[in-house]
Amino acid sequence: MLTDETSKCWDCGKPQGVDISPALSPEPPAEPLTPTTPPPRSVELSGQAPSDTAQVRQTASSLQPGESGLERCEIVYENAGMSIRRFVAKVTGPNGAYEAGRSRNLTGEALFDILDDMAGEKYDGPSDLVQANVEILVELVAKLMKAGWVPTKEVGEHWWSKKFIRLVEANSTPTLVDSPKIWEPWFHSTSKRSFERKLAHQMGFDGKIRLFEVRTNDFALDALLNGRLFLDFYVDTKDGVFLRQIRSTEDWPQTTLIVLDSVRKKLEEVLRSDSSQLHWTIYSQTDSEFTLITERRPNLSKGYRIKHRGGISFELFTSQ
Repeated sequence: MLTDETSKCWDCGKPQGVDISPALSPEPPAEPLTPTTPPPRSVELSGQAPSDTAQVRQTASSLQPGESGLERCEIVYENAGMSIRRFVAKVTGPNGAYEAGRSRNLTGEALFDILDDMAGEKYDGPSDLVQANVEILVELVAKLMKAGWVPTKEVGEHWWSKKFIRLVEANSTPTLVDSPKIWEPWFHSTSKRSFERKLAHQMGFDGKIRLFEVRTNDFALDALLNGRLFLDFYVDTKDGVFLRQIRSTEDWPQTTLIVLDSVRKKLEEVLRSDSSQLHWTIYSQTDSEFTLITERRPNLSKGYRIKHRGGISFELFTSQ
């Protein structure tokens, strides 16, 4: 009977006879399964779903003009102000331009990394410090693919500039991915209230009219704001915060300027306007009054002088 010693070569020490090295090596771990089901499409086509950009383009070229078309999407970086930094999926195609979705708010560490990239100071992708922001980008990409967007091999200007294409029906309603409707910091008032907002609706052909729900860290004020919709406008004064309210999505362009009094816990209507100008402008703000421009044209401006010390009053003015 051979012993362990006699089963080896006396010169090199290697086992003789049957090769037992596989048995001595640990079994490699099983590779994780990856999904093979292609993402759903927005247009039902015969056969399998397109799996690459060439097949999508070939299918699009065979469709009748006016029936279907090719949309293009690119992820861009957006600085929306008030510490709101995010990735946005911008779309162009036969149904116009719109936003397909937005990411969650980026962490502060991303700002330096992204600004360096935009300034052309780095080209090798995100740094190790912004892994959380990479995960945020991956979340948005996953939602786009689930909605039928197919990634292309085109290289964008920045590491987050991912590009996609998709077949859609002409004159169809744009499909928006489930953008995170989360509460975002908006501003801090002079009365030491923190205001936050959450995107509730997007209107208009390109989704530029955005309506928000608003809340504060004051329970009594929240009760007054609950159920109301506001545009991206505010004026902070010692006598209250002025906001631009819209009663419903059907009422545009009719909006109402309201003032929220944090001392008396009261919401008061100031004036109503049918101005379709999305962005109102504030001039000549003092402790007791401010000038509000609601319409601006090449040869004409329209607005109000609003006084708020000791009561609210206003007067209409126009200038050429």
